[in-house]
Amino acid sequence: AQASGCMPVSYTSAQANGIGGPFKFPEEFRKACAANASEAGCRPWRENIHWGGGGKSTQRFENLWDEPYVFAVVVDAKGYWIYRWRPKAYDDGVKTGWPGVQRFAAERTLPPRPAAVKDPRGLRTDVAGDVAEAVILQPSLSPEAVCLRSSVEQVTWQWGTDAL
Repeated sequence: AQASGCMPVSYTSAQANGIGGPFKFPEEFRKACAANASEAGCRPWRENIHWGGGGKSTQRFENLWDEPYVFAVVVDAKGYWIYRWRPKAYDDGVKTGWPGVQRFAAERTLPPRPAAVKDPRGLRTDVAGDVAEAVILQPSLSPEAVCLRSSVEQVTWQWGTDAL
């Protein structure tokens, strides 16, 4: 995920939370983390949660060698939603959880969003290859969180535009 002036993104949960506790961002997770403080991602001052992808990322889809997958990325004010489906898990072997999106084709006009992911294994940060439907959110930041995120960075030509 790339940072931009219109949708700033942290690369780690620790950055989003100002390298300290208690849990603050993303706001959508506060209630769940308050109720389940030991869940992955709810203690960014103790855990190393990388949202940006790559070798250090703790958010990943395991993709099996002989299994076809369909991916869709949706960008909105909350961040980057990365959906993955296993078409072979559906009756005809080509459908996905988003009507109009199939293994080999997509309609020009789609419903506004895919079906909700119901398999709890598809809502984790490390999705196994056999999971039929999954989504990972790489969260964007609120204006308050952008300031908190930038407060832990040194002022340089790079972080001036990225963090603010």
